[in-house]
Amino acid sequence: MHFLTRGNGIDLIDLMNKLFSTQPVDVTVIVVTFGRRMLLEKMLTSYFVAKAEAEKRSQLSFELRMMLNGNDPDSEKLLLGYGPFEKVDKPATPAAARNMLMKKINSPWVFFMDDDIYIEPEFFLKFKELSDEYPEIDVWGGPNTTPQKSSYQQLRNGWILSSWLITGPVAQRYALKGKSFSRGGQFNLTLCNLFIKNKTLNNAEFLPFLKTAEENELIYSLKEKCCQLAFSDDLSVAHERRGSARKFLKQIFYYGYGRGQLFFKVPILKQLIFVFIPIVAALGVVTAVYLPWLLVIWILSINLHYSIKFKKIDPLMFVLPILVWLFYLAGLTKGSLASFQRFKMEFAQ
Repeated sequence: MHFLTRGNGIDLIDLMNKLFSTQPVDVTVIVVTFGRRMLLEKMLTSYFVAKAEAEKRSQLSFELRMMLNGNDPDSEKLLLGYGPFEKVDKPATPAAARNMLMKKINSPWVFFMDDDIYIEPEFFLKFKELSDEYPEIDVWGGPNTTPQKSSYQQLRNGWILSSWLITGPVAQRYALKGKSFSRGGQFNLTLCNLFIKNKTLNNAEFLPFLKTAEENELIYSLKEKCCQLAFSDDLSVAHERRGSARKFLKQIFYYGYGRGQLFFKVPILKQLIFVFIPIVAALGVVTAVYLPWLLVIWILSINLHYSIKFKKIDPLMFVLPILVWLFYLAGLTKGSLASFQRFKMEFAQ
């Protein structure tokens, strides 16, 4: 059972003003955090700078709703200085935690923001310009790029995510496209920086059992409602990458697991590209044992692009792309089996 409590801000006057103010809010910001105090502090610093800039230059108003998703004294101490927040003693899935924060939102827009991203001072101003220029758009998002001052391991992992040779069309999520506007969908929109009209959500919730990929299920449902989704480089954010190959592969596994969990929740035709193509590709890697030139061409192509980018050869890059596919496939398989078990239980009831 989750026990919900509320933190108390240090600035009581500011807190009382927030609680009793009748001024309408334009954007409600949703943040779930746990176990990443340093990253959280950097994120909050960038948020409040961008918030102040938007309030000063465009009169946008904001409400910040934060959830501490578990027992984390360091993060809790930090959050106490930023006003009220919610807390559960036992961690929930990020999807379930976001659902708790999404109750009784009255603002026109909801902005989902991860605790390990950083935004530029003019981020919200750019959103205001885009939403004013394209009022018919219901959902806005942008790429999450690797911070320039990252370690080499983080830069390498970020490059892998942004490589079409490895991640296919999903690479759009992790690199600038050179366009200020393009249509959004499952290939480019992520929940780490996503604006959604509140009336479009219409009290909808994320599937609480999903460990990852909850935004994909939401995007599917919004597409079915004929909502307009858009993607813009102007809404790019810097997103902290995993600092080692082990942590990165664990992340890839859970990406696959979350996608597999959607197997019986999303129409099968919409899952083809993410379920069957990875399986076929993985079988292709196995087949490559008997046809070594296929594997060699793929790996050499990846390393050629990599060496051009980083001006060096990394021996790990000759095996890491294969491990990425295998870990994704393993997560996909396990998530699909979990989805099948849940489907059987629901069907039996």
